[in-house]
Amino acid sequence: MIPVVALEGTGPFRALQRSAAVVKARWALGVAVLAATVVAVIVVSFISSALSQIFRVAVYQYAVTGQAPGGFDGQTLQSAFEGRVTRYDPVTGDPP
Repeated sequence: MIPVVALEGTGPFRALQRSAAVVKARWALGVAVLAATVVAVIVVSFISSALSQIFRVAVYQYAVTGQAPGGFDGQTLQSAFEGRVTRYDPVTGDPP
């Protein structure tokens, strides 16, 4: 309210109304942005989950048949079975 009085030279009641209008306008924008962000996160989450399930089905089919389903690379599917275990010497911390 004080910036409105100082910058616009209005009285206290007009300044209060103006200040409330500015805050409502800014908060409405903030709420809209927040809502859009939440919707975007939900959509991305659903898409990510669907893609993960598709990949799992492809890995399963590759494990059962030994052939990569259409659109998938056999090496990529094979890498799902390869663990990357790095062992370290407990005394020195160096790899063997």
